[in-house]
Amino acid sequence: MYFDVHNHLCQYKNPEEIIMQSKSIGVTIFAVSMSLKDCLRTLQLAGAHANVRAFLGFHPMHVAGKKFRMEFLEKVDALLEKQIHQVAGIGEIGLDKYFFKEKNFDRQLKVFDFFLNKAEELRLGVTIHGKDAEREVFQALSTHDIHPIAIHWYSGPEDLLKVGVDRGYFFSLTPAIKTSPKHRHVAEFVPLDLLLTETDGPYKFRDEHGRKTIEGVPMMIPDIVNEIGEIKGKDFEEVRTQLAENAKKFLK
Repeated sequence: MYFDVHNHLCQYKNPEEIIMQSKSIGVTIFAVSMSLKDCLRTLQLAGAHANVRAFLGFHPMHVAGKKFRMEFLEKVDALLEKQIHQVAGIGEIGLDKYFFKEKNFDRQLKVFDFFLNKAEELRLGVTIHGKDAEREVFQALSTHDIHPIAIHWYSGPEDLLKVGVDRGYFFSLTPAIKTSPKHRHVAEFVPLDLLLTETDGPYKFRDEHGRKTIEGVPMMIPDIVNEIGEIKGKDFEEVRTQLAENAKKFLK
């Protein structure tokens, strides 16, 4: 019925409880990874629960950090080869100039290219992070034959938003759709057949009073669907059905 296409499931204190609550209302979780440890845990959770799909990747913030080693790529490569039957996609991958500015950006580029090559080789979709590095991300994507591509929580330039739509990229919307004018603009601009829903949980979102206190959970997905319907001026069920079809195409 519903899909949370970008969720850091293994980062919750109680992932099993989150999975059961999601299952009770019909939410399928696309569990993304940030590190090698995440990849291993995500595969475990996906192997144990029918409503969880595993996405493997290294977040650019992890790649830019002091503890990252390039040999981690060999380990995730072996993991992809050994457990490819359990892997639904590649992510969360990308580039970031917001949290680390341009620290270790060359390393970020190398790791991003590694995962794009793996996605192309294995014919898997990708979920992309590009905070303040959208132009570099879109340039890198243009040099690979990868389908489908989901741009996670887009907040970049207007011209690239148009480029993404022209290329057929999906754009995933979070609970920030209720409070962020920029996020609402993405919902308005992007055609319904290129939208997806996500929570980026357990990231915490601002409530209507501006306090960053609400943990993102898959159970918020129906509210996002409803908000998209109001923005698009469409019936809830029509929107829910289309978004589910979009998620299935992304999952392949």
